[in-house]
Amino acid sequence: MGSDRIRIDARALKAALARTPACATLQELGMLCDADHAGGDAARVARHVAACLRCRTELALLKQFDAAVLRPDEEPSATWIGARLDGDLARRASAPSAPATAVAAQDAAGGSARRRALRAIAVGLAVSVAALLVVLNLRSAEVRPPPLSPDVAGEPPVFRSDAVRLLGPAD
Repeated sequence: MGSDRIRIDARALKAALARTPACATLQELGMLCDADHAGGDAARVARHVAACLRCRTELALLKQFDAAVLRPDEEPSATWIGARLDGDLARRASAPSAPATAVAAQDAAGGSARRRALRAIAVGLAVSVAALLVVLNLRSAEVRPPPLSPDVAGEPPVFRSDAVRLLGPAD
């Protein structure tokens, strides 16, 4: 009975959070977060969000994401990413003219093909080394009883197994 209720609740939740054609896009929800975008379209989106559980949830997640503060362990990575993006933006702003860009694209395509070839060789080599290690580490298929300690009395060894064999009647 409890599992039926959970299934029904999960179905109801899935139906409530399903996207409809009227649902706002991420860009439209972003406009609601920005005070600069006030107007008819934003008002329509705001009315829809007020009535739609899915869009309210998405808007709350977007606001939470925008308001997130970096943890101390995330700051170096975020700083590196920001510097890299700034450098990429500066390079794109000072991009050469169209003919030079076409030549650079051809050079990049050739470099890309070389990188793919080197990557394929590296992957092949790694697979070969892994296969060699597996083959070298395989134990022989010969099955032997485990070695016994030398201090075992001169009695014949007794091996235990999961099979029981009756040798004779008990009487």
